Amino acid sequence: MAGSSPRRSEALALCFLVFLLVLPGVSGCGGTLTAPSGGPVTSPNYPANYGNSLNCEWLITVPAGSTIRLTFDSFDVEQDYDFLRIYDGDSASAAVLQELTGPQSVSPIVSTSNVMLLRFTSDNSEARQGFNFSYTSNNTYGMKK
Repeated sequence: MAGSSPRRSEALALCFLVFLLVLPGVSGCGGTLTAPSGGPVTSPNYPANYGNSLNCEWLITVPAGSTIRLTFDSFDVEQDYDFLRIYDGDSASAAVLQELTGPQSVSPIVSTSNVMLLRFTSDNSEARQGFNFSYTSNNTYGMKK
């Protein structure tokens, strides 16, 4: 583009990247998800096999006063070697809600706050189809404890 500055090109690329990370239907190796509801979110290359030696993180943040409900449409990773860990907060130091491995049917998983971290790790050998999930925000204001 004639007359386009490198800074403008960098800014446009950054805007495009941010746009991709917050849109429903996100795939790839992690990202930040901030929409009240979203998905499907998939492991890299889904429905083809994911790659080896991956370390992907998705941070889901919904409006304050809400919880997050994950619903998996499919889950198939290498048993005992590849894992999806789901944390009840914004870091791996938060409580683990679920640690998933192997092919399985996954019941909905609900956070206790408005933030959830998902970390997918794969080893350097066998890969499988991976996973596909969606999330929804559930307002907790007015709920009795």
